[in-house]
Amino acid sequence: KLETHFIKDGPLDAVLREWMTAYVDLLAENLNAMLFVHDHLALFWPRVAKRFGNKTLFGLMREWLVRGRSQRRISNVVPIEIQIAAVSGFFHQLAKMIYLGEIDARKSKALRDGGVAILWSILSPDALRMEKA
Repeated sequence: KLETHFIKDGPLDAVLREWMTAYVDLLAENLNAMLFVHDHLALFWPRVAKRFGNKTLFGLMREWLVRGRSQRRISNVVPIEIQIAAVSGFFHQLAKMIYLGEIDARKSKALRDGGVAILWSILSPDALRMEKA
């Protein structure tokens, strides 16, 4: 369900809203399974690698970010690996906090809107204004 979003190159805010909607929906449908996969990815990867053409979700995200950077839709101020870690870490921690009851998953609109804001701050070329070293 998430893989299909890594081929979309539309406006950043629309793509991020689609990402958040898909992820929040997945958490609502299969929270335990999502956490299990996040926590056991190294174990499962050899079993699914061929289905993904040996591309990890990180690799798919990298391809999307590279395209977005070349189109100037994505910030290139920080290393791409930091963006990948920030996005994937955000999604994983969100799932854990919902599981632990720290975030009310029934507030899906607030989750989506807040998630889009966080992702925007990580990826938008307008969100970060830092001098390159």
